[in-house]
Amino acid sequence: MSLAEILQELSKLSGDERSVVLRRLRELEDRGGALVLNESAGYMVQGTRTRPSSLDHPAPKPDLSPVITAKLRELAALKPGWDEEDALPIDPKAIEETAHVIARLSSSRDFQNPQLVPTFDGFLQVEWHNATRSLEFESTPRGWSVLGVDSVNSPSPKYYKAATPFKMAEALEPFYVWFATHGLTWPSQ
Repeated sequence: MSLAEILQELSKLSGDERSVVLRRLRELEDRGGALVLNESAGYMVQGTRTRPSSLDHPAPKPDLSPVITAKLRELAALKPGWDEEDALPIDPKAIEETAHVIARLSSSRDFQNPQLVPTFDGFLQVEWHNATRSLEFESTPRGWSVLGVDSVNSPSPKYYKAATPFKMAEALEPFYVWFATHGLTWPSQ
């Protein structure tokens, strides 16, 4: 989506929705992001980008199943307050990163489509569950939070945690292999 298309879509939003998007853009700017908006000038870009962004160089579209593609579109369309309270719309970066992770993992033997769950703070959780294990990847502002639960041969489940930055989908593969193949040890980082 071009910058002009983004600005056009922004102008279609209600005041509350627009406020949420602007707040997100300001947060991006506070973290060294690239866009500066001038609300009084009709949300026109008034500065230059200080570093390349995905708007400058669109990422290649990952190869995803129609089911996953449809679910990601549905999640991307969530409006502010989708939970009938204060939930934020899903961050486009979370959608993009989730698509890349799923595309990378889908080449694994015996890949199962995950459940995709929105979080109230505008991110996504990617989940797999079977009779003895669960694996969850949650997108966060800092990257991926990983949780594994193992109840194989144990009356009480064992919980494992890890974290990886975004743009490192390959770092998540060992966790999926642990889940799918019933690996004996939790991958270490």
